[in-house]
Amino acid sequence: MTLEEVAERADARLFEFDKDWKDLKNFLKYNPLRVRLLPRGSFSRYLASQKGLPKVERVEMSDDHLGRLLSGLN
Repeated sequence: MTLEEVAERADARLFEFDKDWKDLKNFLKYNPLRVRLLPRGSFSRYLASQKGLPKVERVEMSDDHLGRLLSGLN
């Protein structure tokens, strides 16, 4: 599946179920969705590197956390 296909599917599902998402798209003509495909195992490696209860921040992830998640891409 391509990046564009993933983004289109996610957008369609959000549009179908989330009133706020629908309002952003219909009234404001705004699409805040940003998608980046990561190699298999990226989340497992990231979670293994965390102390305490491991979790992945999904909304408003800080640049520091995103950088650590993506550090395994090189």
